[in-house]
This record gives sequence, C-alpha cells and structure tokens, in this order.
Amino acid sequence: MNAQQTSQYVPADSWIVDSGASHHMTTYMTRLSQVMPFERSEKIIIGNGTNLPFQSVGTTTIKIDTHSLVLKHVLNVPQIARSLLSVKQLCADNKSWFICEETNFFVRDKRTKEILYQGKSRRRELFHIPVSHKHKGLQSAVAFPEPLVGQVVKSQLWHQRLGHPTNGILASML
Repeated sequence: MNAQQTSQYVPADSWIVDSGASHHMTTYMTRLSQVMPFERSEKIIIGNGTNLPFQSVGTTTIKIDTHSLVLKHVLNVPQIARSLLSVKQLCADNKSWFICEETNFFVRDKRTKEILYQGKSRRRELFHIPVSHKHKGLQSAVAFPEPLVGQVVKSQLWHQRLGHPTNGILASML
C-alpha cells in the first residue's frame, strides 16, 4: 500500500505526520503568518524523486484545547498534495517528544511530561492532525470523530507510566 492509497482516509486539510520530512510543508498560504518570501529558487525533493519549488516560509499555530503546537519555518510548497508535519521539526519547535504506538501517537512536553496532543489513526490510515482554520496563522485541532478505545492495562504498568507513585495514590487515581 502506498501513501496515495492511504491518504484517501485522511481529511484533505489535515497535517500528515511525516517522520522523514526535513521541514513542515503546506500548499495553503492562508495557514501561515510571518510569511517571508524566498528570493532565490529553492526546491524540495519528495518521496517519488520529484523536485517541487517552494516560494516562502512562515509560521503557524495549531491550537489544542489548553495547549498550542507552534510550527516554525513552514515551507509554502504550492504543488505539494498534502500538508506534511515534520516530526523532527515539531519536537524541536515545541521542545517535545513524539511517541507513537500502533494506532496512537502523542506529543509530550519534555519539561512537564504533559501530553500536549493525542492522536490516533484507524486501520490503514496515516497519523495525522485534523484541523479547522480560525484565521491566518492559527488552526484548531479537530476532535477525532470516534472515541479512542483503550485497552486493559495492569496496575503495574500504570505505576511505571505515572512515575512510580505509592500504591495508595495509584489506587485513588485508578
């Protein structure tokens, strides 16, 4: 299965998470603020080897409930099919970790250890962040249309995940 077949399951205005992308990229100039044009001709090479020119670079923010993810140095690539979110750049821009599991992913703050964003994908789907557009340079993450189904986890795993609290504290949390 290739990304083109898979992308039919992902809304067109979503940011597709790409662990191999060197930069964030979007075709939507309206998503960007603090836009600076490039005077010289620059190109990026996409997965199939095609060179695509980019014209400018800007910044955008994805608002998520009480948090925001800042995307800096976003390339405006008019011919790119979908917006790509660079995992490496996301982590650098937001001082965070990107953690992925089989069908879930998390953006976690390095300092506070707080989960900034939790996303999921359904079977045969790419990881993505669906967004709605508020105004130039600001987007809001859209809740996924179906509930996140969890799995039964032993209390020992929660003990480890939560930083090794005492059994009494762990029992009150669960």
